[in-house]
Amino acid sequence: MRKKEGEVVLVIEEVLFSIRVVKAFAREVRRLEKESLEMEIGLRAAGDLKTKLARLQTSLSRWAHVWLLWFGTRLVLSGSLSPVRWWSLFCIWARCTNPCRNSRK
Repeated sequence: MRKKEGEVVLVIEEVLFSIRVVKAFAREVRRLEKESLEMEIGLRAAGDLKTKLARLQTSLSRWAHVWLLWFGTRLVLSGSLSPVRWWSLFCIWARCTNPCRNSRK
């Protein structure tokens, strides 16, 4: 009789241990799913930020072109700058901004 009780206790202990292992595994799976979701949210936020920064860079570059055209034209009309000198400065500045625009692709 004691031998059968011992066997039953052993089986019950194995079942309880197995339940603990399965629960631990389920906790680990939930933790990994949570980390995966957090990582996905972070990656999406980083992608959104990259898109916004690219748009900002494009917008600032365009406004700088407009400002340079306006200010250069103003200087040319006032006689402070020759048209050839202004055009050469504008072309140099435009060439300097192209690597920035091409680097984000």
